[in-house]
Amino acid sequence: MDKTELDSLIKNYQEEDEIRALLNSSSLIDCQPAYNNKELVGAIITWENEFHPYCTYVKLVVDPNAPYDTENYLFSKVDADKPLQSLVDESDKRAINFFEALDFVRVRKTYIARFNIGTSMIDQQINKKVIPLHKIGLLKSDLVKLVKSNYEKVHIDNPVAKRSHSEWEGLIFASDVNMNGSFIALDEEDRIVAYSFLHNCDNETLELGWCGVSDETHLYLLPQLVLKQGSFAKKVGIQNLEGEFDTTDENAMYVFMELNFEVIESLVMYREEKNSCEKKN
Repeated sequence: MDKTELDSLIKNYQEEDEIRALLNSSSLIDCQPAYNNKELVGAIITWENEFHPYCTYVKLVVDPNAPYDTENYLFSKVDADKPLQSLVDESDKRAINFFEALDFVRVRKTYIARFNIGTSMIDQQINKKVIPLHKIGLLKSDLVKLVKSNYEKVHIDNPVAKRSHSEWEGLIFASDVNMNGSFIALDEEDRIVAYSFLHNCDNETLELGWCGVSDETHLYLLPQLVLKQGSFAKKVGIQNLEGEFDTTDENAMYVFMELNFEVIESLVMYREEKNSCEKKN
């Protein structure tokens, strides 16, 4: 496959940077082309995910003017013993129609959304003790267990690979976590009841990350923590908070519905099987 042709094809996609990164990733399995009259009109990229290892991940990159059998041809080139899974931009109607016509299940929708902090943001008064992440101290292990448990519940259909407590700790306390702008809510006995992480992004934006509660009675705390994060961001000169909100994540969707987020992009996850990502026979 000619690299110049592939570059030209990728430029048509909003996720250009992500696709390029994927092609250079050690997780890449294969990239198969499709030609029409010797012109590159499509490609299918497959890769693996060590954190969610029970599916093969697929990305279709197809010229809008390509023949309508291009996608079927590309899929015939995929050799995988695991269920296929693909995340599709909802605005890509051609890809949406293709997956809807196949025996693929619409698993979830993901909203990429922005919260504009504005000039009227005030610090939130929360009826719980709230500490920044850098003061987590002896509660660090409890936080790791809670974040892990909540994440695994959201991803029952596509399970997480087994990881040790220390590996989870490394994932959760990644180098881009803003330790001053991530907040933990505690009850009267200093038990963790809610958390919302903030990640460094660029000079104008901070990204919302892990969020969750110990039980649903504390859901109301999540928007309050995010507003507190907005106040923090304003103080350090940041204009926007951005986040990804999966419809399968009750915690994240509660924040999304309660606050005035502007949707930037909507993505739809399709999977080959109705149940879980388990190895095909």
